Amino acid sequence: MGDAGKLADARDPARGIVFDGWLAENFKLSSGTWVAVGALRVGCVTACDPLVADAVVAGHDRDYVALIVFAGRPVDDEGRRRIATALAARNRNAGSSAQVRRVVIATEPPSIDAGEITDKAT
Repeated sequence: MGDAGKLADARDPARGIVFDGWLAENFKLSSGTWVAVGALRVGCVTACDPLVADAVVAGHDRDYVALIVFAGRPVDDEGRRRIATALAARNRNAGSSAQVRRVVIATEPPSIDAGEITDKAT
């Protein structure tokens, strides 16, 4: 199916498995390190709340992870600084496959007509 799962409670496997993203969206950096895209995306969007509405994780076969972020509203210089500060703070506690080294702030939301997003917002 391509779904990823993890134990709901690592100490008690009988508690079951919970959904943890999709394997098909994960990729490797040039170092061979896997990037867990779903967790990284959610972590970055959460760290930047309320400035960032969504993000696209990039970096397949590259040296580092990059993001395209979609702001919930127009972002000025102060907003850019706040996004950079939030991601830098998040990076301090992240392993190499979860550290974001480049960020592009999209000035427009993704377009269905241009094939940038589906009608299911994916």
